[in-house]
Amino acid sequence: MAKLTKKDVLHVAKLAKLTLTEKEIDKFTDQLSKVIDYVSELQKVDVGAVEPTGQTTGLINVFRKDEIDTGNYLTDEGPFEVEAILKERSDPTTQKLRGASK
Repeated sequence: MAKLTKKDVLHVAKLAKLTLTEKEIDKFTDQLSKVIDYVSELQKVDVGAVEPTGQTTGLINVFRKDEIDTGNYLTDEGPFEVEAILKERSDPTTQKLRGASK
């Protein structure tokens, strides 16, 4: 049985930015040790003859041309026209970033 220490649990809690009470530390030390033991059982499984798999559904991406479907507008007048929401910024921070990339 892989027994985690209080120090291990505190390290994980710090990474997760959690503050734990002493009672929680004791509880999680036991629980996380059991989880690690359970997962370590997977090391006993012989997977030597199993082919590596990237995905199991057989689905593939389907691409289409990026064309305007004029029959799919919400209004009879055509598409909505709105102002651009992403515009050039002229603040000093942006200028410095642009200059650094050239």
